[in-house]
Amino acid sequence: MVCSKCGKVFAENVRFCTNCGTELKAEEEAGAVVAAEDEASERTEAEQSAVDSAEGTDAVAVGQEDSAEENVVANEQTETGDAEIAVPQESSGEGTEVAVAETVETEVVSGEVTDGKKKKAKVKDVKPPKEEGKKFGKAGIGLALVAILLCIFIPVALSSGKEEYVALSDKSVMDIYSGDEGFFAYFADGKKLVLDDILFSNVCASQDKTVYCYMNENGEVSIIKDGKALKTGIEDAKGIKVSAAGDTLVYFSDCEYQNGTEVGTLHLYFIKKGKDVVVAEEVVTNSAVLSPNGETVAYVGEYDAANDFRGFYSVKGKKEVEVGKEKRVFAIADKGAYVYYADDDRIYVQKKKKEAEKLASDLYSTGVLMNADCTEMLFVYDGKTYVTVNAGEKQKVFGKEIEKILLNNDGLTAGEILRGGRGAVSVTYTGVESLKEHLYYTDTDDIVYLMENYETERLASDTDKFAVADDGTSLVYIDGADVVKVTDFEKSGVKTDLSKDEDARYVYADGDLKHVYFLNREKELYYIKGKKQKKIADDVTSATVSADGKYCYYVVENEKFCYSKKGGKGKELFRDDEAKITCESDYGISVAKIALDKQVDVYRLDGKKMEVFRSYESNMFEELLGDEYDWQELYDSMFE
Repeated sequence: MVCSKCGKVFAENVRFCTNCGTELKAEEEAGAVVAAEDEASERTEAEQSAVDSAEGTDAVAVGQEDSAEENVVANEQTETGDAEIAVPQESSGEGTEVAVAETVETEVVSGEVTDGKKKKAKVKDVKPPKEEGKKFGKAGIGLALVAILLCIFIPVALSSGKEEYVALSDKSVMDIYSGDEGFFAYFADGKKLVLDDILFSNVCASQDKTVYCYMNENGEVSIIKDGKALKTGIEDAKGIKVSAAGDTLVYFSDCEYQNGTEVGTLHLYFIKKGKDVVVAEEVVTNSAVLSPNGETVAYVGEYDAANDFRGFYSVKGKKEVEVGKEKRVFAIADKGAYVYYADDDRIYVQKKKKEAEKLASDLYSTGVLMNADCTEMLFVYDGKTYVTVNAGEKQKVFGKEIEKILLNNDGLTAGEILRGGRGAVSVTYTGVESLKEHLYYTDTDDIVYLMENYETERLASDTDKFAVADDGTSLVYIDGADVVKVTDFEKSGVKTDLSKDEDARYVYADGDLKHVYFLNREKELYYIKGKKQKKIADDVTSATVSADGKYCYYVVENEKFCYSKKGGKGKELFRDDEAKITCESDYGISVAKIALDKQVDVYRLDGKKMEVFRSYESNMFEELLGDEYDWQELYDSMFE
């Protein structure tokens, strides 16, 4: 039954709409709504196709390059793909053999944020050098407006440069913790939100942390979004995950064990609309994999044994598409444009209905790095690193294993591990438009640069102390005992020694690498400016630099907290001879931890201001801080 006035869906025996009170006359109205949705969907798909053709992107070209028969199949799979935006009504008549759509009312939970402001997810966009800039005419202004809109509504904007990555916004959840007054969410802007009692074993977040999902002790699922907590109406859920973009979550209900493994009913929950869609039943609960926007979900079904199951995916809960027998998907692009899966001890990539490309075999486990739209993947195989682009053949990029991408302080990645019968695939979502023209860290402590042609240039060796510039075009690192700056990565890297006659141990820098500090083995803190270095303080036990580079915070003898502004004379902010103090940066946000009498107060640092935002009981490690032992020196001596 569908309400003819508001479009809400009800069971056949309901006589009146609970939303607006309209009498339900069932089939005629429901048929009209379905027809309207189908018509709007066709218009929307046609309009989107025209836009995609104009842009000429590789991801859209997937469908265009397929045969006419393949296009028909693809259209059946993704029919009415954008109809939810075009048609306000929500009905179960979207045409599916599997999906059952249900609207769930979204309710604000008690709990207030102190400022009440809402901000969109932040996308870090670094301006190119002036000489690379372009003049804009009317057409350029139009394109610029489109780009601005993309930045506003899409957590990971796609542009022509390598400078974009997923970053924190004011409403990113930095931490969820308990205190004397209950449970709290702490945001990047310093504000707090009171929460219901939660189960910490059931929390997950979008890549930019602006959408946070948790379950309370009554088994109810709630979502933190735009600084507020929202009820979903979902109870007793398992296997909850949030999409990278934060638009969708996936979960399982009615779980039970069959043939030695847990299966349940797979749901997609569209957060903005509060819409719950059943995708499939008897799905393995640890198998769900979401595409970046969350509309496409891959999963394992028809499970009888470890070597007897089938892999599937579905777009918006519509007709499921079979990937194949004993094929477990570990990453998938929106609308299934690219599907990455494991088959026993092999991994493959498939582009729509084209033949799959085998990437590696005889694998027990491997790590992969995905770009933002899952068109590129770096993966480790036989001690070397390879890349596949647009489902093409693998290309060797480095003779050793690449472990992680190096972004600046506020760059965010997200990851998960998909386990199969014979091994596991560790997936890291980097959030960058392209994997090329970025820095990476290897298993042998090297820093390499992935160039335009997907070949690597080694820039630094045997180092684990470094800082990367916001724009990704320079870095500083400790080379043995010297602080070195590297630029011009495409030209094998131009190196400049910054420190002189000092045994550097740690290095700290801002996003522009304009303000660089280092701490030597004598615990002396130095500031580097140009070719000169200036000593700031002695007996320094901890230090960090603010994101804007104006302040270097440091601790003297674990008990005196100080700062230096732009390399100036050190000044004291706080002192307690009984306390044990440390400072650090968390995604570019500077914090100080002051441990005293088995309690730790954590302060957010903003210039000269210190504001406590949480307290907790200290652990054994924090109680040892400041004792007579230099733990780092003790650790280093074990390997000398």
